[in-house]
Amino acid sequence: MLMAIVTVHLDNGLFMSNNGYEFGLALLAATVSVAIYRLELTAAKQTSFKLAKGRNFYAQVVEGELQLAGETLQSGDGIHINEREEFAIKAGNKRIVALVFDLP
Repeated sequence: MLMAIVTVHLDNGLFMSNNGYEFGLALLAATVSVAIYRLELTAAKQTSFKLAKGRNFYAQVVEGELQLAGETLQSGDGIHINEREEFAIKAGNKRIVALVFDLP
């Protein structure tokens, strides 16, 4: 994305109406600010997650069952958390796989 901004759009200015780099810059900023993790825990294991101030947490369960923030989530369920600094993620009686998003 950075290469496209520099080689194609930079000379056209900021705004997209002149084929500028405004949209490319927005995409680059969004890409840099989002972190995506694959979480895998064996049965009955747990891990903790620290959420930086001003960040949001979203988890999508791919396989298994997990407990998070007082909720039990099944495969296909998702949860959003934004007001906690640290919390535990616990696997149920089977292995779990989840996608975890750390968002602005």
